[in-house]
Order: sequence, then structure tokens, then C-alpha cells
Amino acid sequence: MIFRKDDIRFSRRHFLGFGGVLAATGLSGCATGFSRSTAEAPRHGLPDQSGPTLLLYADVLDAHQPEYPATPATRLGPAAALGRAPWATGRSLETLSGVTTEATRALIGSPLGQRPIGGSSALATTLWDLRRRLPADATLTLENGQCWNGGGLGYLTQGDSGVTLSQWLNADVRVSSDERHLWPERTASLYRRFARPVVGCLDERRNPESLVADFELFERGGARLAVVGATDPHATDEPRQLDDWFHAIQAASQSARDQADLVIILADTGSGPARWLAERLDAADLIVAARGQDFWPTLVEVERRRGDTVPLCFPGSRATGVFQIACRARHGRWRFESRFVLADPAPRDAGMADRLAEHQRQLDACARLTATGWIGPWPWPPTGYGDATPPAVAGTP
Repeated sequence: MIFRKDDIRFSRRHFLGFGGVLAATGLSGCATGFSRSTAEAPRHGLPDQSGPTLLLYADVLDAHQPEYPATPATRLGPAAALGRAPWATGRSLETLSGVTTEATRALIGSPLGQRPIGGSSALATTLWDLRRRLPADATLTLENGQCWNGGGLGYLTQGDSGVTLSQWLNADVRVSSDERHLWPERTASLYRRFARPVVGCLDERRNPESLVADFELFERGGARLAVVGATDPHATDEPRQLDDWFHAIQAASQSARDQADLVIILADTGSGPARWLAERLDAADLIVAARGQDFWPTLVEVERRRGDTVPLCFPGSRATGVFQIACRARHGRWRFESRFVLADPAPRDAGMADRLAEHQRQLDACARLTATGWIGPWPWPPTGYGDATPPAVAGTP
């Protein structure tokens, strides 16, 4: 599809207005219950039922401990999208999404009925439990948004605790985010220590030692996946006009389309801009939003300008849980089935409870070490992602 120049030119004020300012937490299931949704996208001739399973989380920020979920009284969004996902308040979330679970009732009910949820230890344990039940060669873990900044540990360690967290959560790929302009002199070393792909459609001047790729290719579940990074268009280190920013993402998406069966966009842009991209990126099969910190319990089908639809995921924030999306080829089309799995800090499964306790012990030890004045990498390579703690941490008072 060819766009006229007038179709893609827009002002920064319009873009910000569409994005809205949202600071909310949500969940769609309890530890054992979940919601599902399906969406379709026309794609290649893969064998029926082949395809990957995606595990998604976004915007962990400073949520290292369980906390009470925040129920927004007001959701800001564009006037044209009122009453559409993810702009809902209170009980309208259930009405608009068609999902009613014990967890959503707890979220929108009286604060007296709520309990603390999430936290990075619970998130790590939830991811570990999902992976042990899924085939390793068909599973891909995606990290979106602000996961290296947003809290005291991130700033005290100048991003090092974020790298350790990403390794601890066993992210296969992440989007380049605020670390670029928070710690510009350290960003390249942080990316090298992460030692896994970082994606983002950056210009050459902002790309730390050219370590960030426009997209990365993976083989999972018999399919080739391309993960494209869409960085924050309003980042303080972003010199490009919005037209140029969009064209870079559009070109990368099309290049990825030429090489992959499934194209996924990690949009660290905010909720409104992510939806705006979904309407215009014809080469994308799935969009994952971040930075807006919004949650919607199902995939949202967004109509594109050419008349078809593309699924958009709002995975929430603050380590409340994981979106699991099964991508299956069927009759030449992609079929997506999603569920949201709560990061429960009090799991009923004994194995998960033991794992969570070990994760929390390590996190507490590293936090104490940071409080003593330690600056630099947290002193253990997360080999096994939580299986062992080195003497330097174990002996910390």
C-alpha cells in the first residue's frame, strides 16, 4: 500500500494528544484462570498448527515487591477512541472486553478485597513455570518498555540492575528504551553485558556502538520470526521528525516481512501511538504496546487503512503478569490465542513457591548490597536464572 505524503504528516501535538497519559495496572486472570481471544492475519504457507508461543511482559519499572493494584478513576485517551480498548475505567473494563474473572472483580472492587500482586520475583517465577510447560524450541520471551529504569535500584546501579533483571527473566530480546539517554556513556556496555538482541529503529548517531538492530530474526516452532523495535518518538535523544521516525519503522517492518513468516512490533511508544502504528504498518502481524502502562485482557483487533485487521496487545505493567500468545498457522493464516497469567506472589504450587522464595532471597541480597554503596554489575551472573547465589551476595549483611 502506498501512502500519500499528507497521510503520514502529523504534528507532535496531535501525536501526544492521541497517546494520552495513562498510569494504570491491570490483570485478567487469577493464578489458574485466564481469558482467551483470537485474531487472524493472512500469512505464509506453513504447515497447519505450526508456530511459536510468545511470552510478553512490559514496563516492570520499580515493581520489585508485590503491591496493591491501582484502579484508575479516569483513563485519558483520544476523543475518537472513547469506549474502545484500552481506554476504560472501573467496571467498564469488564463490559467492553467481555471478560469477567475473579481477578478483574478484585481489581475493580473495593480496596478491602484486594491483595498485593506481582513483583519481579513473582514475574520471574511465573515465566519459569510457563517455560517448563512449553517446548523450548517453540517459545520466545519478549521484553518491552521501561524495565531498566523507573526505580531506585536502576538509578543507583546506573542500569546494571536492569540488565540483571532481564537476564533473570530470561528475555530473548528487548527494545532499546530510556537507558540510552539516562546513561549514555554506559549504554553500550550494558547492551554487551545483556548479551542478547536489543532492537530499535534508531539513526546512526543514537545507536550505541551499532549494537541495536532494526529487527532480529528467530526460529521458533517451525517458523521464522522477526521482532522489530519501535522506540519512543519523544525520547530526549530523538532528533528526527515524526515523519522520519515512522518511515524508519515502516521500512524495517517491510524488510522484516521479506525475511520472516511472522513480524512482531515491540512498540515502546505509548498506547495511542502503538494503535496509530497498528493502523499503518501493513507488514506487521502483531503489535505489542508499552510505555502507556495499559492493560487489556484480550488482544485488540485494530482495523488497518487497507481494510484488514491486526492484533494489538496491551500487556500491562509493573510485573503484574505475563501475556502468553500461541501463534498457529491455519489454512495460510495466522491464528492467535492469548491468555494473561497473573504473577502471583503466593502461588499454590509447591515448586513455584520454592522457586519464588529463592528469587526473592537473591533480590533482597542484591538490594542490600546496593544499599551499602555498591556501584556496578550485581555480582552474580544469573546462570540458570536463580539457581545459585555467589558468596559475594550470600554473605552480604
